[in-house]
Amino acid sequence: MKEKTLTRLLWFFLAINIIYLFASIFVSRRAVGDDLEHIHASWLVWQGYIPYTDFFEHHHPLMWYMFAPLVGFFSGNVLVFLYIRCIIAAVSLLTLYVIYRLIKDFWGNKTVALLAINIFCFSNTAMDAMVQFKPDAFMQLFFFIGLYFFFVFLRDAQQKYLNYTALSWAVGFLFLQTIIFLILPLGLYGIYLLAAKKLSRKKLVLSLPWLLTPLVLFGIYLLACGNAQRYFETNWLLNTHILEYVWNKRIHDFSDLYSILALGTASAIYLLIKKTDKYTAILLIMYTVEFALRTLYISMWMYYFKVLILYNAVLIAMVCAEIYKAKKWTAWLVLPVLLIFCGKFWLFEGLNPDEIDTLKVLQISTHIAQNTTPDDIVLGLPGIPFGIFNKNPHYYWFSWSYMGKLDEQYFKYTEPFDINEIVINKKPKYIYYEEYKKKNPEMRPHYAIVPQMLYAIYKPEVFDTLFRRQND
Repeated sequence: MKEKTLTRLLWFFLAINIIYLFASIFVSRRAVGDDLEHIHASWLVWQGYIPYTDFFEHHHPLMWYMFAPLVGFFSGNVLVFLYIRCIIAAVSLLTLYVIYRLIKDFWGNKTVALLAINIFCFSNTAMDAMVQFKPDAFMQLFFFIGLYFFFVFLRDAQQKYLNYTALSWAVGFLFLQTIIFLILPLGLYGIYLLAAKKLSRKKLVLSLPWLLTPLVLFGIYLLACGNAQRYFETNWLLNTHILEYVWNKRIHDFSDLYSILALGTASAIYLLIKKTDKYTAILLIMYTVEFALRTLYISMWMYYFKVLILYNAVLIAMVCAEIYKAKKWTAWLVLPVLLIFCGKFWLFEGLNPDEIDTLKVLQISTHIAQNTTPDDIVLGLPGIPFGIFNKNPHYYWFSWSYMGKLDEQYFKYTEPFDINEIVINKKPKYIYYEEYKKKNPEMRPHYAIVPQMLYAIYKPEVFDTLFRRQND
């Protein structure tokens, strides 16, 4: 197969994947609760509430302030859910373009880049994550922009590219603190460059203002809002205790990943044995660190593996390019087999049957929005904020089952979260109570509404899990 024909075929596959990406806006089921969480947090910011002080959160705030005007403009219209997903899809496409340039310029060529992106996109996990309204999308965009500039700096040794790297990673941090884990292997490589005197201290010092300026501005914001202490508690200290209440999952608990991990690891070993350039060496370090993090630290959901899937895809594509160079005819065999093997993600990567599909989210949220005012309180259990444009029932308005419990246990910032007291005293107009309908609810007794009280005060409405206060 000629390389030109192969490239056209890969462009065709990519077009299909992009169509699937935008279709995912309407059909994705994963983490819809996260979408609602961040839309609601943006709405709270628009209403003048201060993150960490007025409402619980454990993410960085830049994204909420960015989207607050949009959510405020569409206040009461739940279609903002879809509008925002379209924006996130566009951001994800921009990220893919940056990754394409990164691979083409430093890890292969146009064909390798297209093959890697196609392998990556054949994962439902990757595609679903690329439409979800979470700060991860923006953090990863700025991480890969910074990575590209870092590689250009290594190639050209120009100060401005190191400055751009520092600025990109600092902005990424303002979206999500987990960028630190992605930067970690690059920091290790930077230490090596300093020790080997391949990076001058002067250039590093000159880049520091580009790194520190966004961070200092963020610190000023926290001090001005008076929420610096709560920010540190909720965004950092809380996570040190998270294993006490969350599922302690690791990479081996996700059998859907086994095929691409096997291919990726084999590719990494091959490239390690083969003499590689510094850019490939950095990729191998990044892959190893990310693999170790996903193995040693909690990885509760499939989307935690998005970056690792990408690294695997790049490694596989690079090895396939080596095979293609040796025997061009192997593309007729290797490419279809590879795409089918990795493409099983598209067909068989499991969905959690308990997750709520997008249509139901829109239906429930629309019904609540049409029958409430912003001053009405909506209680979503287990921590799903269907009241996008409504007041919170409590400081712990989501993830109360573990984050709220930890916060309550170690910091005692506010009164304990007690569902029954909230129902009696706060009088929420609507209660979404999915857990009550489950056969085996995994809830602590003091987090369960007394059924007799629920049906005495509320009645099911439209959906069997949605209850409206009677005589209200």
